[in-house]
Amino acid sequence: MLRAALLALALLSLPGAAAPSGRRLAVVDLATPPTMVGLGFQLTQAVADAARAQGYVVFQPGEVRKSLGEDKYKELMNCGAVPACASAKLAGFFTADRAVLGTLRRDEKNYLVQLWLLDLQKGSVVSEVDRAILIASRRLVQDVTDAIPPLLRGESEKRGTLTITSPVRGAEVVLNGEELGATPVTTQLKPGRYEIQVTKKNYMSVQRLVDVNAGQTTVEEVRLILLPGMKAEPEAFAAAGGGKGAGEPTLNLPWTAWLAFGTAAAAASAGGYFGLQARVIQGRLELGRDPASGIYGGTRAEALAGRSDALAANVLYATAIAAAAGGVLLTVYAPPEAPPLKAGALLGPSGPLAAVQGHF
Repeated sequence: MLRAALLALALLSLPGAAAPSGRRLAVVDLATPPTMVGLGFQLTQAVADAARAQGYVVFQPGEVRKSLGEDKYKELMNCGAVPACASAKLAGFFTADRAVLGTLRRDEKNYLVQLWLLDLQKGSVVSEVDRAILIASRRLVQDVTDAIPPLLRGESEKRGTLTITSPVRGAEVVLNGEELGATPVTTQLKPGRYEIQVTKKNYMSVQRLVDVNAGQTTVEEVRLILLPGMKAEPEAFAAAGGGKGAGEPTLNLPWTAWLAFGTAAAAASAGGYFGLQARVIQGRLELGRDPASGIYGGTRAEALAGRSDALAANVLYATAIAAAAGGVLLTVYAPPEAPPLKAGALLGPSGPLAAVQGHF
C-alpha cells in the first residue's frame, strides 16, 4: 500500500501530470504592443490565478516560454483563436488539454481585449471574451478579471440591457462613438462601463458614463435643458399622462433645481433693490458735489450707507449667479430617482394660470 501511494505521488510530481480533479491548462501571455506589455502581464496573471482557483493544473507563461524558446513562444502567442496552431506549437513539450491565448490592443477611446479558451484535444474554441472597454472608465483589469471565471468554465458571455430615455422626444443617442438612434432607445451590451452622449437641436448636450451589468437592465434617464434664448418645439416634450391638457408643454425639473432657481430669483431681486438704493444715494451725493473743490455733498453716514448697499447688491448678484448655475447642473445631472416637479400653463375661469405639480 505504501509503495503504491509513493508511486502515485511521484507520478503527480512529473511535468504534465494531471491533477485528479482538473484539466491541464497552458496559459500564454497576451499578444500586445510594446507599450502595453505591463497591462498584458496583469491580465495573464489574472487568468492563471482564476484557473488555479477552478482546479486546473496550470502551466505558467514563464514555464511555457522557457520550454519552447523565445521564437517559438512568440509564434504561439500569435496563434490566436486557432486551436490547431496552438496544439502544434505545444506538441512535444506539454500535454495540455486546453490553452488560453489572447490579444490586447487599443484605439482612440477603448481597450480592445480578446481571450480564447481552446480545447487542444478536440481542436475547437470552447469560449471567448471580446470586449471594448472604455479607457476613461479605468476598469480594464476589473472588467476582464470578472469575465475570466465564466471563460474558463466554458460559458458564453452574458449581456446586459441598457435603456436610455429623456423627457425630450427625439434626442439622439451616441454610445462609445456609435449612433444608437433617438430616445427612447434600448440595446443589449456586454457588461462594462460605457460613455453615452445625448443631443438635440436647441438643447445643451449631456455626456456621462453608465454601467451595464450581466443579466440586468439599466435605465438611464437624461434630462436636457434649452440653450439660452432657444424655444422648445411644440412636440418636443413627452406627454406626462393623459386627459385634458396633456398636450400642454411642460417643464420637468427635480425639486432641487426648482429650489436653486428660486434662490437665484430671490437673490437677484434683493440685489436689484440694494443696487437701486446705492444708485439713489450716489445720485444725491453727486448732485451736491462742488466742481471747484471736488467735495461731494451729503454726510459721511450717507456715503457709508451707499457703499454698504452696493456691497450687498454685489454679494446678492454673485449668489444669484451661483444658484442659477447650480440649478442648471441639478437639472442635467439629477439622479433618476429624484422626484420631478412639473410646471405648465392652464386656462382657468379668470384667464391663464401657472401650475406646479409634484412633491418634495
